[in-house]
Parts: sequence; C-alpha cells; structure tokens
Amino acid sequence: MGILLVLLALSADVEPTSSAPTVASALEEARTAEAELDYQAAKRLLAGVFTRADVADDELMEAHLLAGQIERILGNDVEARLHYLVVLRRDATVVLPDGTPPKVLSFFELVREEVKGEQQAEAKLTPPPPEAAPPPPTEAGLPVAPVVAGIGGLLAIIGLGTGVTGELLFAQQDAAFDDRVAGRNVALAGWGTAALGAVVGVTGAALYVAGE
Repeated sequence: MGILLVLLALSADVEPTSSAPTVASALEEARTAEAELDYQAAKRLLAGVFTRADVADDELMEAHLLAGQIERILGNDVEARLHYLVVLRRDATVVLPDGTPPKVLSFFELVREEVKGEQQAEAKLTPPPPEAAPPPPTEAGLPVAPVVAGIGGLLAIIGLGTGVTGELLFAQQDAAFDDRVAGRNVALAGWGTAALGAVVGVTGAALYVAGE
C-alpha cells in the first residue's frame, strides 16, 4: 500500500471533482485519523491527496511526511523510506516537528544520512572540466583506452553487486538496527563504486574514440 502511494504521488494526474474536499481539509482529516490511531483511514485519505492535480508542493511534502510516519509506526520500513526519500531529495533540510515519536525520528534521520551520502557521492563523481581530462594515449606502451574502459566496467559490475546486496540487507525489517545501518552503508558504497566505474568507462571510451 505504501509503495502504491508513492507511485501515485509521482505519476498520477487525476482532476478533482467539484464535490471533492479541498486538499487542506483532506490533510486535516488524515492528521485527525492518525492522531486517533485510525491508520488505515489516514492512508486512504492520503492516497486521495496523492492523486490530486491541485495539490501544492508544501501539501504534497506534508502528505509524504505523514504517510512516512504512519508506515514507520506500522513497521512498513520500506514504504516509510520511500516517502521520506521523496521529501529529503527535494529538501534535505526538512525537520520533523516536536513530539514526533523517537521510533519515527531516528528512522527519518537515518534516511537523511542516506540522502546526504548520495549527494556527496554525486559531488565526488562530477566529471572534470575538459582541460583536466586525461591526455590521449601515445603510441608507445600499453593501449590506454581499452585498459581504462576495462577498469571502469569492472568497477561498475562490483559496485552494482555491492549496492544490491546492501539494499537487500537494509530492507530486512526483522534485522537488527545496526545491521540495517551497515546494509545502508554497503549500498551507498556500492552505488558510488558503480557510478565511478561508469565515469571511468566513459572516459576510456572517449579516449578510444579520440585515438581513432
């Protein structure tokens, strides 16, 4: 259900009917249902918000935050993570309000660290300016381009395998919290290695084309 809510939020384009309540009132009802521990009713209301064409960005963010909290309380960590990723990838400075349950707050901060890791990896892998590109291969010695491309491909394969393994560890809801954190770190390292391999591979391919 939680994954479906995220997909609806990102892709649906449903026009509200004239009799439909406003987004603000739907959110208020969802907050009330959540406070009364009627989580299923709250999730139904949020599903309706995610399909609204007239939902504002701040309302959408609020809906994802509330949906993430509900899913975390229910133990649906995969769905909760997806909702929080939507929020934090748009604005990594978002904080949860005072009074948020510690179980929810600690999980939200864990996802924040994941997003920070993604951003740092992307910054490190920004391609260098043209003047900093490696010189074209010379005729003497080993052919540089095939070697560089091969190294890039190997790094990409290793990184993908590591990233998938880490994601599987992170998604194990019955695993210990420290084990899931370790899985998150393994996944981040894997995705970073795969991205680095892609950059190296493209560089090797460019060198080969230039040598031709």
